[in-house]
Amino acid sequence: MARINLTASDNNVLFSLKARLHAIAEGITPDRRVIYVDYPLHPNIGDLLINLGTEEFFKDYRINVRNRFTYHDFPRQISDLGEKDIFMFHGGGNFGDIYPEHLMLLTQIVEQYPNHQIIVLPQTVHFSDHKKLTKTCATLSKHERLSIYTRDELSLKHLVDCGLHTVTMMPDMAHQLAGKLSPNPATGSGEPLYFFRKDIETKGMPSILADKSATAVDWNDSFSFRDHLAFHLIYRIAKYSSRTGVPVRMQKLWYPIRDSFVENGIKMFSNAPRIYTDRLHAMLLSVFLGRDVVAFDNSYGKLSGYYDAWLRNSPLITFVETSRYRG
Repeated sequence: MARINLTASDNNVLFSLKARLHAIAEGITPDRRVIYVDYPLHPNIGDLLINLGTEEFFKDYRINVRNRFTYHDFPRQISDLGEKDIFMFHGGGNFGDIYPEHLMLLTQIVEQYPNHQIIVLPQTVHFSDHKKLTKTCATLSKHERLSIYTRDELSLKHLVDCGLHTVTMMPDMAHQLAGKLSPNPATGSGEPLYFFRKDIETKGMPSILADKSATAVDWNDSFSFRDHLAFHLIYRIAKYSSRTGVPVRMQKLWYPIRDSFVENGIKMFSNAPRIYTDRLHAMLLSVFLGRDVVAFDNSYGKLSGYYDAWLRNSPLITFVETSRYRG
């Protein structure tokens, strides 16, 4: 993937955040193997960008990845597990009670493998039920070799306040893609893109953009029929593997389709000179492609927390507190 021509200021922001990710690789020597857990097998391009960034991170730091597992095909027992092997849990927005199955997998690994190092890649923490947060922390705190990275200060505070001490703030893994994505087409010659969530995390279309609601799109709108068909086929294979215990190297099947999904998203964003969005990775993808972005919060403050932590110095982003926006 060719490098894009961003301004010096843009590059300074992006490459400084990318450089911070180096700290995650410290101590992972060539004789240690990583088991990458919970990589996304779903058509959310935001999570796929995290996945791409994580794989780029493995490549750039020459990390030996022994196995890769999705949530669906993680085995009941991993055979021939070496004492130096490390579990590395996929980052994103899964640390909470909105998508509980992913957190359940993490707690399962913590309980099942008490003597192995576990690294949770950068996450946003959100619990609507504080009791569930407390219960989760009680389980995780028993593991003596667990390290957790969070993407924002509030997430860090939640975990530290509930008794976890090996927690560090770190940018999203997608930042490892800085300088490695190219817009297609090169210039944003089309109309602005109104890109808003249509899921459980939405706050609805901002009132200042109410007249644009009919033209608003989300990730699914970038997918072709062929994309959907390929995804459902791979998903069925993963479920079969989970049900029967027959191992399948899912990434060999899935990653080419993942790349097609991401390329379609890049094309959608590349054609727009400006993007309006309430999705975190739509904001990040816009910046990677050198596009202006006007960002709004999701339902629980994911974007504002991330913007405040890492992106206040980005000249491409205008973060909007709706009540004050005068556009």
